[in-house]
Amino acid sequence: MHLNNEPAKRNGVTLRAIIIGVILVPANAYWITKAEVVWATIHATVLSIFFNVIFTLFVLTIINLALKKFFPSIALVPGELLTIYVILCIATSLFGHDMMQILIPLMTYAFWFATPENGWQDLFWNNLPIWLVVEDKNVIRGYYEGYTNFYNPHIILGWSSPFYSGLPL
Repeated sequence: MHLNNEPAKRNGVTLRAIIIGVILVPANAYWITKAEVVWATIHATVLSIFFNVIFTLFVLTIINLALKKFFPSIALVPGELLTIYVILCIATSLFGHDMMQILIPLMTYAFWFATPENGWQDLFWNNLPIWLVVEDKNVIRGYYEGYTNFYNPHIILGWSSPFYSGLPL
């Protein structure tokens, strides 16, 4: 119950802010894919501030100004805009090709380049999360040396192990 018929105060993380953010994620993913893969000229995800998210936030702010003027009760509050911004920033960082550029080497590097001289096996193999890495050199050999067929059941299982080993069963 609200006193004096005042509208309810909304915090930044509201259900409608999350819904708006999630609805904008596919359009954001499409934009990133077009920019980084199809056009291959604009790489939004290599910048510290994602211009696609800033532009989307700018458009939302313009729309929000109109809503404040004509329908103030449904206008977004700054915290909701911030929530949408965060959702789109996270989505942008995950959709960018830079994420995939480092993911596969991250999953394999410590095992492929471990030697008795550098002692990586003793130094940090035990600290790497099993759900993140591919340990078997026979599985990752094709990635580093080439000349292999990915459609080998042993290789497919080896590359998929980080994904299903992290799932709680």
